[in-house]
Formats: sequence, C-alpha cells, structure tokens
Amino acid sequence: MTNERATDEIRTYYGTLGPVDGEQRSRRLAKEAQVAAVLRKMAAPAMRTLVLLPGMEGSALLFRPLIDSAPPDVRIVAVTYPPGDRNSYEDLLPMVLAALPAAGSFYVLGWSFSGPMALMVAERRPPGLRGIALASSFVRRPVPLPRWMRHLARPTLFRLYPKSYQLKALLSGAEVRSLRHLVAEAHRMAGAAALACRARAAMAVAR
Repeated sequence: MTNERATDEIRTYYGTLGPVDGEQRSRRLAKEAQVAAVLRKMAAPAMRTLVLLPGMEGSALLFRPLIDSAPPDVRIVAVTYPPGDRNSYEDLLPMVLAALPAAGSFYVLGWSFSGPMALMVAERRPPGLRGIALASSFVRRPVPLPRWMRHLARPTLFRLYPKSYQLKALLSGAEVRSLRHLVAEAHRMAGAAALACRARAAMAVAR
C-alpha cells in the first residue's frame, strides 16, 4: 500500500464519523499525521551497513570507487590497517572487532588478504552480523609453498613490491591504470614491514 493510498483511506475513515467540531477535527488531523508518519517510516528503505576489510595494502583507499558508487541506503565502514610489523591476523582482529557497528545489522566483506579475517570475525558471532562475503580471497594458504617459507617474506623483499605492482597496473587495462595513484599511496602508507608481515600471515593459513 502506498503512503498516498493509506492517507486517503485514513481520511475516508475519519469522514465516515460524521460532523465534528473544530477541536475534534484538529485531534483527528493530528492523529492522521501521526499514522501517516509511521507509514512513511515503514515504507522507507532500511539502512544497511557494509564493513570493508582491505587487501594486502591494508588501506581503505582502494575501496574508494566502491564507496563512491554505493547506494544511498548502504552505510560503508572501511577499515584501514596500521603500518608496522604487528599485522598478523591475530594482531589485527581486535581493531577489526572494535570497528564493527555497535548497533544494528551489518555485513562484512573481506578482500584478498582479509578473507581469513572475515572468517575470524564470523567465528566470534558478533551481535548484528548478518553475513560475510569474500572477494578475490582465500580460505586456505594461497600459494603452494611450505609454511616455513613464510619466514623468507622480509621487509627488504617488499621494498620492491610496490614498484612492481605499480608497473603491473600501468601495463593493465584503463580501469586498473586509473587506480595507480591510489595503489601507490596505499603502499606508501603501509610500508615494507607491514606488507611483509601480512604476507607471512597469509602463508601461515592452514591448508
């Protein structure tokens, strides 16, 4: 039922009650306005919250195109991970849990590196969580290498990673090239120590 139709039916109902004096009519009009307000609230789309967990870069910057195109009834909470060498899943879980909405329902999207993090959040069953989504991610170790090789992921190696990633973006399609400046800024903010720590964490995920 539309708001207009509901309001018409309310007026029709009040019209069947016979003649009224000015005071009675004012009360009925006030009641009509209250009912119409409730109907409008019921008809309005419910606000939904989507929590975005970032990839290896650990930055919400790369979510900008998604945030810009989100529908008006979707509230976005984009998490950014800190720089430094404390970036394992266990290190990051408390700050992710603290970023979740305190009230209302929400969904969590784990992109790339953060797929396992989204699953860890789901295991905690926080109030309000309605579902999770994994985007270009994994639930098992993403590379077929022994777990001990994760110790080879040192900051020195990852000082070259941002440049190689940016070169790949430059040689890719126009959509990827348009994000090159965001990728460069995200890598600068993360730093080699954080990238290496996240790589070790991903390589330690059980197969």
